[in-house]
Amino acid sequence: MRYDQRFSQFMICGLAAASFSVPAVSFADVTPEDVWADMSKYYEAYGYQMAGDQTRVGDTLVIDNMVLSMAFPEEEGSFSFSADKVVLTDLGDGTVSMAFPDSMPISVQVKPADEPPVDIALDYRLNDVSIIASGAPNDMLYTFEGAGIAIELTDLAINGVSIGNNVAYFLLNMDGVSGTATTVSEEGFNKLAESIVAENITYKMNFADPETGDTGAFSGSMTDTSVKLSSDMPEGVDPNDMQASLNAGMSGGILMDFASSTMIGTFTSKTEGDGTFNTSSAGGHYELSVSNKGMVIEGKAAETKTELMTADVPMPLSYSVGNSAFALKMPIVASEEEQMFNLGLTLADLEMSEMIWAMFDPQAALPRDPMTLDLGVSGYVMSELDFFDVEAMAALENTNEAPGEIRSLSLDRLRVNVLGAELTGEGGFTFDNSDMETFDGVPRPEGRIALGLTGANAVLDKLGELGFISPDDLMGARMMLGMFTIPAGDDSVTTTVEINEQGHVIANGQRIQ
Repeated sequence: MRYDQRFSQFMICGLAAASFSVPAVSFADVTPEDVWADMSKYYEAYGYQMAGDQTRVGDTLVIDNMVLSMAFPEEEGSFSFSADKVVLTDLGDGTVSMAFPDSMPISVQVKPADEPPVDIALDYRLNDVSIIASGAPNDMLYTFEGAGIAIELTDLAINGVSIGNNVAYFLLNMDGVSGTATTVSEEGFNKLAESIVAENITYKMNFADPETGDTGAFSGSMTDTSVKLSSDMPEGVDPNDMQASLNAGMSGGILMDFASSTMIGTFTSKTEGDGTFNTSSAGGHYELSVSNKGMVIEGKAAETKTELMTADVPMPLSYSVGNSAFALKMPIVASEEEQMFNLGLTLADLEMSEMIWAMFDPQAALPRDPMTLDLGVSGYVMSELDFFDVEAMAALENTNEAPGEIRSLSLDRLRVNVLGAELTGEGGFTFDNSDMETFDGVPRPEGRIALGLTGANAVLDKLGELGFISPDDLMGARMMLGMFTIPAGDDSVTTTVEINEQGHVIANGQRIQ
């Protein structure tokens, strides 16, 4: 199965499973038949087939033997979701109640070429969940609330042989759930917007390697979690073709926020030894979205604390991070126009336990101040290839050519604070892609970058006293600082590096290349 198809199937199956928690809006009368037609139309737009035996009994439409299924491209597997009976009841006020079984099986078959087939069996469970459909045909609102939702891995078979829950197991529970979902068909798109809130989420998993005997077990929880999903799928496009869907205007995304989280784990190994870890945070945010405007991946966490114990170090090693963040935006569709990208990474207020410090600085000669890394870069590129066009990307790999051109690169922010020293910087460059000779195969840059450094000499002194730097290396480091920086106060220096249109490299007004 091609990578773009795998990615597409991952998103589609994820949306399908989530939407069955809630299987906007104008408020007119809807009938059970309208609800069934809306569900069928929505899933078929994403490549599924929906079937069931319909029987109308008074105000109720009963769907027996309901099956939601999808065949993966290139005969590499299938997905199915089954319900013995779904009951859609007209409540007499223009709304319809939806009753699903308490337990519904999910089956995933993966048949990769030249590899053993894998069969995955899951149990999807609803605990006292109420679902109401309202609105109008082609514009429906689903609301739900209940005690809980759970999904459990009940069997995993490789080449037809079940490996057992002691080798692989997973259980996810969502307690105190509520939310809404809207499905709208307009302007040639089938649109989904969904919001789910869970008071508490718990999970546990374990695995074992039958060959080595290595094992791992993990469990954790999240509180006050909210998840928002959205998807706009153009009509008349094969949903299994990720790139064609994107080019036609498809977009989708998931956002998750939570108030706190915990995780604990144990692992055993006959060769590496046993170990444990636990981690917690005071909240976080995650986002993944794709569209013809680009792919966005973001993650944030607050007050993360981690403790680790291994066979090599049988005493707890711990550290904490006040705030951490990662952000990436990149183009995924070819364009004749420049497209923006950016990358951000933050680790703020990193503190290590005294046990870690004592491993290399038992005399406490180095400052124990919290450490910080804050980096942000952005720029513009000309993307000549579609990211999910696997054939084109494979052909490019064989030619060893770049998938496009970089037009500009900016250092938006740089701050590194460690051992009492601080490095800051900002600047940017543009690139002449017609000149690949001045810098030996790299587009010729033009621009400047400014850096500032404080506390470096004090750190060098301490490292020298501890024996981490030899006297000769210490002298060399001071000479380099003197050659390429300008004094700017007590143990503070700055430097500005420029590259002009002739390709000359100039540091603090002096040409060095």
